[in-house]
Amino acid sequence: MNQLDILCFQISAKSKNFSIAAQELMISQQAVSKHIKNLESQLGFPLFLRNYQNVVLTKAGELMLEYFSERQRLLDSVNNTFVLSRNPAEIKIVCTEWLGNPKVFRHFIQSFQKKHGDIDIFIYVLNHEKIIEAAHSIRPDYILTTSYNCQHLTMPFDKIVQFEVPLYIIGSKNVDYSWDNLSLYPYFTVNSGEMGLQEIKKRTYDLGAPLGFHPSSVQVCNNMGSVFWNVLLQKGLTISPDFGALQENETYSLKETGMSATAVLCRTSISDNPSTTLFEQELNNEPITD
Repeated sequence: MNQLDILCFQISAKSKNFSIAAQELMISQQAVSKHIKNLESQLGFPLFLRNYQNVVLTKAGELMLEYFSERQRLLDSVNNTFVLSRNPAEIKIVCTEWLGNPKVFRHFIQSFQKKHGDIDIFIYVLNHEKIIEAAHSIRPDYILTTSYNCQHLTMPFDKIVQFEVPLYIIGSKNVDYSWDNLSLYPYFTVNSGEMGLQEIKKRTYDLGAPLGFHPSSVQVCNNMGSVFWNVLLQKGLTISPDFGALQENETYSLKETGMSATAVLCRTSISDNPSTTLFEQELNNEPITD
């Protein structure tokens, strides 16, 4: 079951208010309803009585709230045991999917591990929805995201360092693009935490405006893999940082834009990992630059 579906249900049930759940999770009320419907579909029965003005649980809903609460208690107990026994010589970093793990950051990580081979670094590349879940499951020490995405993070954090990542227009090598008129082609992207399609389109047009890039349509995909696949399938375009795998792939064309995105490394408030002190000392000694 999707953890965000469960969170939407639990917060709505306990607060007896979908709006409060939306505010706490920093998503739209429509999104909360959608996640609850997804959960009901998977379970095969309704959790709420929808003919009431207030949020009222069905009998099944009351039982499922008790079940999920007990399950969370057990998970917290396991997590607490894991945290106490966790090897302090490891660091967990979550990267937002659109940004990925940029080349300049990879170079820093490689340099750090050469100096501190006893510290393991785990990097997870996740979409916005999975990052919300990661706060409860992975319990990351850091989130690597963009300055734009920071306003959509749903957990407290401290900005540690920021650096610039070059942006590319990514297309198919099988298409002879008219680079002087990119408005001819559909554009593909992912949700970066926006509340709806209009916000996503605004971000797209703001990003493309300096390039004179006004796509014929904007389509939102589930993940970056789907974005790149649709670029090939529908002969479209996307704008993203330098993904090393794409440069090595003979299927894609990467065109420099001369623009960059500001990447931000944030320390999460849930981290109490002593290894982060050494990690941040190295960040100060060896700034991340291209």
